Amino acid sequence: MKALIIFISLLLVILFLIKAVVLFFRYRRTPKDEWGKLHPEFYKWMAVAFLGMGLMELVDLSEGDGSVFSAVIKLLLFATLLFESRRRRRLLEKDRESL
Repeated sequence: MKALIIFISLLLVILFLIKAVVLFFRYRRTPKDEWGKLHPEFYKWMAVAFLGMGLMELVDLSEGDGSVFSAVIKLLLFATLLFESRRRRRLLEKDRESL
């Protein structure tokens, strides 16, 4: 079970790294005044990476090696970035409706 959680966590982090490279090239093609449209997607993928790292920390805790503080910080960052992504997406939708 622990191996499965570690595998899924590593997969989430690797997916974030791939998506970060894709978003880097998308930012380069997008004019600076439209970068705000890409922020929610980037925040969402950062949250996914922090979820993966938090799960790995929880596995370390179950083995007696990890730090509770580190696991809590990573899971809090996951929640914060996920809510920020949703908030920014709602703001973009309101801006589109007002135009």
